[in-house]
Amino acid sequence: MDILSFSACFLLLIIFSKVSIALDMISPSESLTDGMTLVSEDGSFELGFFTPGSSKNRYLGIWYNNIPMQTVVWVANRINPIYGSAVLLKVEKMEKKNYLWQRFDYPSDTLLPGMKLGYDLRTGLNRRLSAWKSTDDPSPGDLTLGIELQGNPEMVLRKGSEKYYRTGLWVGNKFSGSPDHGSNPIHDFDLVWNEKEVYYIFFLKNKSLMSRFVLNQTENIRQRYTWNPESRTWKLFSTLPNNFCDRFGQCGPNGSCDDNKLPACQCFKGFRPKSAEEWNSSDWVQGCVHTKPLNCRSGVAFIKIAKVTGYPKFLGQQNNESQGMQC
Repeated sequence: MDILSFSACFLLLIIFSKVSIALDMISPSESLTDGMTLVSEDGSFELGFFTPGSSKNRYLGIWYNNIPMQTVVWVANRINPIYGSAVLLKVEKMEKKNYLWQRFDYPSDTLLPGMKLGYDLRTGLNRRLSAWKSTDDPSPGDLTLGIELQGNPEMVLRKGSEKYYRTGLWVGNKFSGSPDHGSNPIHDFDLVWNEKEVYYIFFLKNKSLMSRFVLNQTENIRQRYTWNPESRTWKLFSTLPNNFCDRFGQCGPNGSCDDNKLPACQCFKGFRPKSAEEWNSSDWVQGCVHTKPLNCRSGVAFIKIAKVTGYPKFLGQQNNESQGMQC
């Protein structure tokens, strides 16, 4: 029999926290065998062993309890699957001050209302999401989502080490380049930024609703879902990125992106494609260069670019420095 052991008797008390008629906690002297589950006090969530998709492996996870389709929101042993069906969860006692997994400090691919996405600056803990590799394999894929700190905080989606999507900087009440984080009827959100923590969090306006956002490795997107009780299915509320130009750096340096134009990538006035051959083959990542060398005596000036979203804080500073060096 495989034994899955946790060195924290409080692991299961984070969500499953108070005694009720249903089994919602286990003590260090008890164990959870395959086929047994714990149900949270309010009946919203269930913890137990499960097998995803066509996999033959067993995982310890948490899923919604009160909907017909199993929707897993957290997996304990993502990189250490259990082989076979004879499994046992054993909880070992430790000191209260050393809680593990407290407040979902180690999320999987899903962010739920009240969960934090971001940094604990006191401990260096970085709470970030990582997608399942596939519907059969919950081990971490290369698609990740987290808060990044370069000046003002922003939310960044990465594929491996490459930046794939960014929300733009936090400007006090929203992210500058993300319409998904504006006013909506489903949820409120905030970015807490102080000397102790920097994190994004959202709350449901109607607590009877169910909403989550999850990373999709196959489509390389972050999806936000709400539960539709009438159709008994998850309804897709939004996706990010949601179009070609939402993706980071599609048109390269000095290029602009507009989904309403063909091609979507255009060079700014006074610039030309760095590589005409690649540009004409729809490979725009090398961007654009000046059509002729800068000459400050010939009236070179800055041009106003309208409707720019998600601009970096340092853009103007970079341009001023480069102009100053060359002029």
